Amino acid sequence: MSWTNLPFGGGIVTDLDTGLIYGIEDIEESPEMYKGNLDVPWKFTEFNPANKSFTNVEKRGRPYSMNWVSMVYSSAAKRIFGYEDGLHNDQATLWSYNTTSKDWTLVNVTGDIPPTRSLPCLVSAYSGKKLILAGGLGIKEPAAVLNDVYSFDVSTLAWTKLPNMPLAVWSQSCAVSGDSFIFMGGFTSPSIFDYDGENPVNNEGPAILNLTSNTWGTRYTPPGQTPSSADRTHLTLSKAGFAALAVISAAASSLITL
Repeated sequence: MSWTNLPFGGGIVTDLDTGLIYGIEDIEESPEMYKGNLDVPWKFTEFNPANKSFTNVEKRGRPYSMNWVSMVYSSAAKRIFGYEDGLHNDQATLWSYNTTSKDWTLVNVTGDIPPTRSLPCLVSAYSGKKLILAGGLGIKEPAAVLNDVYSFDVSTLAWTKLPNMPLAVWSQSCAVSGDSFIFMGGFTSPSIFDYDGENPVNNEGPAILNLTSNTWGTRYTPPGQTPSSADRTHLTLSKAGFAALAVISAAASSLITL
């Protein structure tokens, strides 16, 4: 077994049905990027782990060149959804990518549309029937760290506001397991370089939103299990705000990388 270095600095996602990996390759900056010019270099690439081959795929209708794109795959919709970072064009938008026709489509969303933001968390839930968007950095000056959470229904294309996170963070790690939306890590200050002597990293451990009851807590129970004295939760949190949560029980063990 060996590792393969993937040049996908602008965003990466795995097609859970085929195992193919899609990503936005790193590109060199140019003045045109700051003007929203869609003709500047922008590579959306398909990687096949089976034979380690890279294929540049069509970029029709794709998002703005300079922005990061938070991407998730929806098995329910058989599409990739990408939430475009609003850092450089002042308008964060939701896109979908058709892996068959090889093109991007701007999603015409309704409901409680999230305000524009940068570096949020985006994950899929319930086999891709819903997407969860949480936190991030507001793009207005002075920048504000956000704690709002939204659910997106891929069938109705509507956003719904959920209860706010107990802590405002950006660039956090997050995942969905069963009815639980889990986030850890991230930064609590708008800047990780210029802060008043305070550590901007969120070290408070996991926070968990029950997507059925819409209530926040701190205890995670794997689907199909009940908490017991045999359960142990181990948390490792790095300075960069990334984390891994391992839940180990007497009956079974599961590892969630957030």
